[in-house]
Amino acid sequence: MTQDLFNQSFFNTTSENGAELKKQIKKASVQNEVIYKIFQNYAETNFTCSDIEKMTRYLITSVRRAVTCLHDKGALVRTGKRWNQNTQANEFTYKLK
Repeated sequence: MTQDLFNQSFFNTTSENGAELKKQIKKASVQNEVIYKIFQNYAETNFTCSDIEKMTRYLITSVRRAVTCLHDKGALVRTGKRWNQNTQANEFTYKLK
């Protein structure tokens, strides 16, 4: 079950193929796994994507992709909104389901 959370999360918007496609699929899978483990380690904590970005130093777009995929697969729940001082915008918060 857990491995299903990490698969099928690379959307190939750059039309990669061959070895580069395999590399990018693996990279997205590893990012999902790392981010999921953060949520597991802090199961009662609400995080925004910006929080996760700071912890992992992944690109914010990669973090949003991973969090969205984990949410869509039922591993995370959206818990509310929090003001982000850096972006001057509200962000959704998530936690482990």
